Amino acid sequence: MTIAMLLSTSLTVGAHGVQRHNLSVGDVYVLMARGLAFTKVGNQTVRVRVSMVVAFNVTDVSGNRAKLSVVKGFVKLNSTTYVVDGGHGVVMVRKGRLYLGFKGYASSDEGGLAFAFVGRVLRKGGRTGVVMVGRIRTDGLTYRAFVRGVVKKLHAGVNSEVQSPSTPLSPKRLRGPRRISF
Repeated sequence: MTIAMLLSTSLTVGAHGVQRHNLSVGDVYVLMARGLAFTKVGNQTVRVRVSMVVAFNVTDVSGNRAKLSVVKGFVKLNSTTYVVDGGHGVVMVRKGRLYLGFKGYASSDEGGLAFAFVGRVLRKGGRTGVVMVGRIRTDGLTYRAFVRGVVKKLHAGVNSEVQSPSTPLSPKRLRGPRRISF
């Protein structure tokens, strides 16, 4: 599988830097994606369905990069669901295109897995989508994966530079209790 497939769709983002994309420290984004993963077992290629929901916290923004912390989520291979234990990632602008890369670890009753994905962030019609390739390593097998999905902003962080002692920021009032579970 080549990365040329990811680069075939053009996305021009205009100004350089991730700040152009409204990424701020404290923002929380959720990636929801699904696709297929492949591995060789003997002489046969084994294909499994993969789906994931991963929540990222923006921890640092500078220049053309934003650092991410993987805070929550799950990765599902066929019928086995692995709960994300943690990880990290980066959003980067390169040659006017926005990229997302992340890796982490997850576990279930059946064992653990490590995952790493990289791909393009595409914006079209007000939606933010991703097309990614990656690897998923379980206790016994290593899969190559191709997934696509959407990214949604779940929570906006508070920019500490805007707040001063004379004008404190008041917390937003929630309409009701919100529970986020994976």
